[in-house]
Amino acid sequence: SDNGHTVWEYNHSELGHNSISKSFKYSLDYLIQDSGVLGDSNNDYNTDIMDLIIIVNFILDSSSEIEINQSDMDQNGEISINDVIILLSIIISGSFID
Repeated sequence: SDNGHTVWEYNHSELGHNSISKSFKYSLDYLIQDSGVLGDSNNDYNTDIMDLIIIVNFILDSSSEIEINQSDMDQNGEISINDVIILLSIIISGSFID
């Protein structure tokens, strides 16, 4: 429409089904949410060798703020080889180190 909103209509064809359908706008990164697990760079709720490979790729290439926050194992605001070493220690030991 002219005011920038998307207008659409959904017709329910079955009897007895009365509901209101809605449309929402979300930012492009809405579905990119971190798992909350530090070091889980691919958001699969595990820390494993795949996360290690991803962090190395983040070091070699530029990375976004979300990638930095999720992969910054020492929480110093950047991704470095130290983050790789910390994650490798976690993977080998099976637990977080202090």
